[in-house]
Amino acid sequence: MEIVGSIEAFAQMKILITADPEVPVPPELYGGIERVIDQLGQGYQAQGHETILLANADSNSSNFERIHGWPGTQSKNRLDILRNMRQLNRVVRQEKPDAIHSFSRIAYLMGIVNFKGRIIQTYQRKISNRTTSWARKILGDKLHLSACGKHMVRTLNNPSEWTIVPNCSDTSKLELQKSSARTHLVFLGRIEPIKGIKEAIDFSRQSNIPLIIAGNIEAEWKGYFKNEIKPSIDGDHIQYIGPVNDEEKNKLLNRAIAFLMLIRWEEPFGIVMAEALACGAPVIALNRGSVPEVVQHGVNGLRGDNLEELLEALPLLNSISADACREDALRRFSISAVSNQYLQLLQQ
Repeated sequence: MEIVGSIEAFAQMKILITADPEVPVPPELYGGIERVIDQLGQGYQAQGHETILLANADSNSSNFERIHGWPGTQSKNRLDILRNMRQLNRVVRQEKPDAIHSFSRIAYLMGIVNFKGRIIQTYQRKISNRTTSWARKILGDKLHLSACGKHMVRTLNNPSEWTIVPNCSDTSKLELQKSSARTHLVFLGRIEPIKGIKEAIDFSRQSNIPLIIAGNIEAEWKGYFKNEIKPSIDGDHIQYIGPVNDEEKNKLLNRAIAFLMLIRWEEPFGIVMAEALACGAPVIALNRGSVPEVVQHGVNGLRGDNLEELLEALPLLNSISADACREDALRRFSISAVSNQYLQLLQQ
């Protein structure tokens, strides 16, 4: 099931949102899911709902009335799973929420099988047929399953029973600055092979358009960066500027001719595509993961199966409007648009 459109008003609810225990909400640095959770808290509050958060104990989001911490810090550790199941049960008994929106492990829900309200389990990672079927049998009709991309559910049992809701982006912080000259391509993301950074460098060279690379390098990929990427950085045509904050990201994307999403894996949902569109930058992307769901060829970007197809399609960029990109981001990926879709689910 795919929800289209938005609802203007909802009956007020107390909503408990849960996050995996490893990363605080909001994240200090990288943490795409945790950033989405923080923004949904804001979206639910804006509609008049009371929001409660159960997440990493260091979470300090201002978008929740109260925050509870997980005792277990590792979502794949068996002992921590049991500890967190008990914690969810305690928080539910204490807070008495009307609905639960879970972004954490579905196993935690086994501690609240007697909960009477609505539960949404949202997936932002690979989905297990076995685990979700098992959870459906135990929790029954109170459990509804959602994912952030259509491609994630195509091979599952009963894909039509899933609801697809994209991730949101804080479009109020990402503005379209029409005075900015667009002079370069942008790669923005973690520096690792699956993100397509080598492909971005190849595309920049073959198109003869300068490239600015921004993003963090985790410890396991420092050798890859040193040996495979750094030799291509000349400080002129190919630049690397390191991680960027929200203000720096806004400036970078507003100067972008296009954002490159040349991924080499089935990425559940690339939030940075929505961020680029919010800044009026079209997306040039390979047909992997959620790209076909986000990028409309010739309308808000270019899609292709390989670099050759994308290079051939480059002239189409001249007909893509920055305003159209921005409007698309507001319509589909703003906090209000996405939170309204989840609220519609919670009140069905």
